[in-house]
Amino acid sequence: MEILIENVTPARWGIHRDLDRRPVTKPITPDDVVLKKIETIPDYVIEGFNKAIAEKWNGRSSTVLQKDVLKIIYGLMPEGTSKHDLFRRGWTDVEPIFQAAGWIVSYDKPAYNESYDAYFVFSKGVR
Repeated sequence: MEILIENVTPARWGIHRDLDRRPVTKPITPDDVVLKKIETIPDYVIEGFNKAIAEKWNGRSSTVLQKDVLKIIYGLMPEGTSKHDLFRRGWTDVEPIFQAAGWIVSYDKPAYNESYDAYFVFSKGVR
């Protein structure tokens, strides 16, 4: 069965002839994700991690407790910023950013039946 639609033009559907000439948004690449992620994370979060890494540096690595880095970040946060934003917006997911800077980064947190403090380990990467 064939259906005929009368008086329907591409312009009436909001489709324009210059669609072929419009800029095309390309999918993000894995390498670009780190750059985009850096743009979304406030400087004070990176600064907080930098301070925590420097404080815990033993010459080979830094083991940074999540609660300790959060205390530093809370002290750097502008007034009126919500602590919940750090997690809701993924601002503490800094592993790819520090990996791009040359670190080997791991994060560990307790499972439901474990009880220890969550922590990050930052180790020198091979250059």
